[in-house]
Amino acid sequence: MEENKYDILQNFILEERARTLALQGMFYEATSLLEEFTNTTEIDFGVELLRAECYLQLGRENKSEKCIERIEQLLSMPPMCDATDIISLGDEFIKNDFRVKALILLKISCDIVQISSLPPEKIFEIMCLCFSKIDDVVRPILRKKTSNSNTENLLDMIKNLGRGLTDGTDSIAKPKLQTKMSERVRIIALDFGLEYLQEMLKTLENFSEIDPERKALNIAECAVMLDCDFDAAGDNVKSLKFNKIGIEVLEKQFDTSALRYKLYANLHQNAGVAHYNLNNFKKAEHHFLQAISAHESAWDYDDENERRNIIQKAQSDLKDTRQLL
Repeated sequence: MEENKYDILQNFILEERARTLALQGMFYEATSLLEEFTNTTEIDFGVELLRAECYLQLGRENKSEKCIERIEQLLSMPPMCDATDIISLGDEFIKNDFRVKALILLKISCDIVQISSLPPEKIFEIMCLCFSKIDDVVRPILRKKTSNSNTENLLDMIKNLGRGLTDGTDSIAKPKLQTKMSERVRIIALDFGLEYLQEMLKTLENFSEIDPERKALNIAECAVMLDCDFDAAGDNVKSLKFNKIGIEVLEKQFDTSALRYKLYANLHQNAGVAHYNLNNFKKAEHHFLQAISAHESAWDYDDENERRNIIQKAQSDLKDTRQLL
């Protein structure tokens, strides 16, 4: 019993030291301490989350995934943890700029809800919520390094994230360390965040017991998020791939009535920007014209000033494009 108490105390000290090192960006040193933990059959949520983050920061994705699996095993034990509680914890990490931890938790919440006993429509709803929150985490990270003024102005109109980004490092970190960590966080946003969003989109597309109109709109919303994310990452080709998915989903479900939704107009406007960036000026002109028409026809604008401003932006982009034809 005394030995067990000693082990508990030692593990606590190691965890606190590792957490301090991780806050300073010293992830290798942190993992070295965490690997000294006395063997225990119990899964410790805090320790596994810290391990998952450190391994991800070090590029050891396989080890990180095993930690995530252990957390999911813990949270799926009866009574199963509510996925929305995990999302709320992720929100707290986002507020405090612990974005990698937030990404891990949002992935876990999405995985957990898929094996829950909730009805399909509720699972679909929570997954769409997770999708949006992951998007909110990764896009500022990607945008920080590759922002394009033309695209950036449009994306801000379409979805204003309304906040800056810190890279989640401790304020006392040296500039070189901050830069190195920021680059690694960007890689995580691409290889972990966007990869998982693409998997989620495929899963959402396979839901069958959902109202078809609601499903089409949600899928299109997810597609436009990926469209904007890859634009922020500077990948116009992939941006157009998901843009096309969004347009096709809406046209398949609503036919010409897709014009009722400003989402459809935004997709065309995004496509115009992407083709412009790729010097496909004729295609850019086509999409800007479609965007203007769709914005004018959309039924779901609550603010006419918003409609007017975004149409003016599309008209300005169209004018710039035509000068290059």
